[in-house]
Amino acid sequence: MIGKIKYEMNENVVFMSEKEREDGIDIMLKPKNEEAVKKLHEVRNFFERDKVYTDVLFYTYEDKQVQVIVRDDSYVVLLAAMFRWQLIKKLEWNE
Repeated sequence: MIGKIKYEMNENVVFMSEKEREDGIDIMLKPKNEEAVKKLHEVRNFFERDKVYTDVLFYTYEDKQVQVIVRDDSYVVLLAAMFRWQLIKKLEWNE
């Protein structure tokens, strides 16, 4: 959790770690099964279809881990997309 929103990962599906960068947030995702790989692909497709090409960048490694570099202003949108495809179980605003 970074910022004003907190989330609960669907840990049966994917492991996620994140760290802040100067220009956004660096996220490493490790899918635990083929279903999770497909869901991550859907999230990636969602962002590749939008008109802003530098909001979220995806890099897939041979071991199927996915690095996501997301701008600060697109972080909540990324989490919402991950929630939509059930990679995240819960989203809520931090008080």
